[in-house]
Amino acid sequence: MDIEVANGSWRHGLILSVRCGEVRRQAPLAFDTRISFPQEAVAAKQVQVDVFAKIGTDYIVVDPRTELYALNIGGDADGFSGLALRVRPQQDEGTTQGGFRARLEDAQATDEYIEQHDLRQFASQVVPQQQQQALRAPPKHPPGALTDSDPGDTASVSTEERLQRVRQDAAEYVERFDLRQVLQSMFQRVIRERPENPFEFMQEFLSNGSGNGTIRPWAVASIEADAIEEEKRMQREQEREGQLAAAVAQLEEQRARIQLLETRLRSPEPEAWSADTARELQGERERERQLAAAVAQVEAQVQHIHQLEQQLRDAESRTLSPTAAELALRREQEHQHQLTLARAQVSAQARRIETLEQQLADAAEAKAAQQELADAATSRPGHSPSAESDAAQAAVFEAAAARDAAVARELAAAAAAVQASAAARDAAVARELATLAERTELQRRCHEFEHQQKEMEHKIQELQSETREKVNLKEASTNAEVAAMHRAAAAREAAAAKDMAGLMERMEAERNEHAEARKKCAELERSHEDARKRCSELERFHQGALERCVELERANQEALQRCAALEAKAEELQAAPPPVPPVRGSRLKAEKGPPELPGRAVKAVPEEEEEVLCSKAAMQASGESTAEPESEAEAEAAVQDECRSLEEIRAEMKAVLNRALEDGSLDRLVHADQAEAALPAEEEAAPAPPQNKAKAVLLEEAPLEQKAVPREDHEQALRERAELESRHHEALQKCTEQERRLEAALREQKELEGQHEQALAQCARLERRCSEAEWQQAQLLRQVGELQTGGRGPVE
Repeated sequence: MDIEVANGSWRHGLILSVRCGEVRRQAPLAFDTRISFPQEAVAAKQVQVDVFAKIGTDYIVVDPRTELYALNIGGDADGFSGLALRVRPQQDEGTTQGGFRARLEDAQATDEYIEQHDLRQFASQVVPQQQQQALRAPPKHPPGALTDSDPGDTASVSTEERLQRVRQDAAEYVERFDLRQVLQSMFQRVIRERPENPFEFMQEFLSNGSGNGTIRPWAVASIEADAIEEEKRMQREQEREGQLAAAVAQLEEQRARIQLLETRLRSPEPEAWSADTARELQGERERERQLAAAVAQVEAQVQHIHQLEQQLRDAESRTLSPTAAELALRREQEHQHQLTLARAQVSAQARRIETLEQQLADAAEAKAAQQELADAATSRPGHSPSAESDAAQAAVFEAAAARDAAVARELAAAAAAVQASAAARDAAVARELATLAERTELQRRCHEFEHQQKEMEHKIQELQSETREKVNLKEASTNAEVAAMHRAAAAREAAAAKDMAGLMERMEAERNEHAEARKKCAELERSHEDARKRCSELERFHQGALERCVELERANQEALQRCAALEAKAEELQAAPPPVPPVRGSRLKAEKGPPELPGRAVKAVPEEEEEVLCSKAAMQASGESTAEPESEAEAEAAVQDECRSLEEIRAEMKAVLNRALEDGSLDRLVHADQAEAALPAEEEAAPAPPQNKAKAVLLEEAPLEQKAVPREDHEQALRERAELESRHHEALQKCTEQERRLEAALREQKELEGQHEQALAQCARLERRCSEAEWQQAQLLRQVGELQTGGRGPVE
């Protein structure tokens, strides 16, 4: 929570105090004064606001043996009277040796934790350089306190003035920004809680307690207030110089008294001391020893503090952390407090010496009075010295001599202690001067650094102004470029959209072509399958035709063989004696002519039936040849019987031929005749053996009209042979035609396969073109997105 002065008017020198919950913040009342509170204090609903005015100022010198101090406020302190303060030392564990040891162990553990997490580097990055200088600067000496500077050295006074001014500026800077409280609270919480990641913890603390992670000024004084504060600072410097002069004069008086005591101790005449004075001297010696022990302890602590300061300087040369700076400030405050205590003890010792000198003077006066009384007693008339009086006087003188010796020893010890304390103070002053010189050099470097920083800030401001102008120009040019880019992007988007539409159309056309090509491929595959089926059917038909041709050839050979046999028989019949004149029955048979059945029917008769028929014809022929016609009636009866027998034979042959036609044996006979026709001429000339004896007998003994039937059968067989040959020729032509058609079908199949392969290749090309078109479409879409992003997004 931030509280800021908005407006109004007020007199100068007021202090604004705000209390929120248990937290109080104060700052000079001025314009733009801002006071911030941590997050824990925001929960309080009621906020108390106080405005304080400065009444007056007074300084006190703290003495351990003094508790009450009267205050002289002065200024506008009307109504103040008898104002006093009570100052008491704190009784805590830090004042004992065990407490110092515990604090030292805690400090070592804290330093180990700081070194483990490298908090010094982090603090050097968080705290600005001015704040580090302010934290590095030691605190101011309280006004009115004694210093160890040499009063006779004017350079030390000017150095002290500069150092005082630097310290006061640093303290005001720290108070203005309240750095000590913020950093102290932050590091106290870090050391107390000791988180695993102290950097995040400190960032969270600063972001919650002082805004957005940056330490902002909580109170900024005005220029007029700074001028008035500068005047007051000069006044305090003048008061400080007067106090230093008074302290120097006091030191000179103490040195003179010490010299006087030394001269008295070196004087040959002892002085008498009373018993009370001896006891006081004994007590004073005890206190001197305690004081010497305390001074020795303080010196040891001072040496330890100087060593720690040297370590702190070494650490600051590497990296300075706020915690180390606070520890150094605290240790230096303790050192200054111890030096103040030592100076107070020295002043008490000086006052005690003055008391001893007063007692010594009183003892001398008492001794002189006693001596006068003794002289008066001895000079009285009638006085006679006795042994007792002499012994008492001797005892008195011995006691006085012993007291004088004791006083001399005490004075010598006090002088030695004073000299040792003076030497220690001189050494401390020398060390302080060296430290002041070093710090002055550091302050000079800090001023140089501040000057360089101001120059850098000025340069940075100039660079910022130049950069701002350049940025404005760049923004104007960038805006123009962005507008041009937007226009170009719009044109590119339109062109890309147009190209995209064209690509989509081409892709659609190619897809349609691809679909049609797929359909054509499917049709070609179906036609190819049909062609394959036709080819397989043609192959089966061709195989059947080939088998038929073979059967025809076989039947032709058989027919040729039978024709050759018939020709041989015909030649034998021609070579035989002339035939008997035919009877009426035979004439009837001649008129009737040969039977209507083809000659091949005779050949197609089975062998058993042919044997039966031949046997019957032979029996009739033998019967005719043996029997003699007795009369015409008997001859006619014989002719009729012969005709009937011939009719029966004819009917039987017709039945046999019909059966042969039904079971396909006639085709086999034709193939056999064709096979016989293909035989060589010499084989045809050779007589064919009779198939069986019965048939041969029948052929030899048959009458002439019966032997004329085979010639007609032969002619019929020749005709059938010619017909079979023509049919065979036609079958061969059909086979050749089927072969040509088969070859044409195979060529068509090959062409279909080539077209199918071309269609597949075309499909692959179409698919590749489709993928390329899709890739181009993706590229165009990506370019359009980049153009949109580049035209509408921020331009670097």
